[in-house]
Amino acid sequence: MKLRNYCLVVLMGMLWSTGAMAGTVNINLAEVGELAENIHGIGPSLAQAIVNYRKQYGDFASIEELTEVRGIGLTIIKSNRGVIVVKDVPLQTQIDVTSD
Repeated sequence: MKLRNYCLVVLMGMLWSTGAMAGTVNINLAEVGELAENIHGIGPSLAQAIVNYRKQYGDFASIEELTEVRGIGLTIIKSNRGVIVVKDVPLQTQIDVTSD
């Protein structure tokens, strides 16, 4: 029984760390398809732009840096609150999107 519980805890941790349970998308790890499919307002071309930006400049340090990608503004970030992450930490804890 202890082994079963241990395996369950390990599995839950793995799912949580990949964002599968939390419904999040780590913009530093996700590929074009995952970005386009899971981020509202992001289609294949913007998803490719995110990946290109990441390849050129390295990992995003914050969610706010996503606005440096041409075509992505605070509206997209606000509409994906809690979905977009850079370190498997929800958006609300990474950027204040309540002020305009």
